[in-house]
Amino acid sequence: MFDYTFTFVRPNYLWLLLGLPLLWYFSYRSLASLGRMRAVSALALRTLVLLLFVMAIAEIQMVKTTDRLTVIYMLDNSLSIPEVDRKLMVEYVNRSILEHRKKNDRVGVIVFGKNAGIEIPPFDDDVQLITPLESLIDPEYTDLSSAMKLAMGSFPEDAAKRVVILSDGNQNRGQVLEQAKMAADSSIGIDVVPVEYR
Repeated sequence: MFDYTFTFVRPNYLWLLLGLPLLWYFSYRSLASLGRMRAVSALALRTLVLLLFVMAIAEIQMVKTTDRLTVIYMLDNSLSIPEVDRKLMVEYVNRSILEHRKKNDRVGVIVFGKNAGIEIPPFDDDVQLITPLESLIDPEYTDLSSAMKLAMGSFPEDAAKRVVILSDGNQNRGQVLEQAKMAADSSIGIDVVPVEYR
């Protein structure tokens, strides 16, 4: 499930490794009086120090890649969305949870209005949403930014991250665009399922 690769932030510094033959040439001549075994040991130690120095300034990193995904659904539970549409949103999320669990993905659910609450944490489970929802949400307002903040803090570190927003988009509190930019800068994908009604 996990693949590890090594990358360098500043790979241009790897050119310094071309200096290894010069190090060997000058070091071997100066260490010749130590005897063969001690000279080879000292040369190996100097080579290791130079390698570690070059790797440090080239900023080597071990990167872990995974095909696992954590999805957090954000459900708008404000009064601007009719009850019928809220039930359809719950059905949509329940179907999505089952699909994601087949792929071994984690799924969480956040419900929001004026405030936001975690209805289902992003666990390795196929727990389904039930109605009425258990989170105590003030439905008088719509604050997408508080839900986005909560989602960003709820992701585990060992998987790719995505939020799916189910909302009519009638925000009347907070600044969701700032939170969305922060999420995008943190490599969190954002998808929107618009709730449309007459």
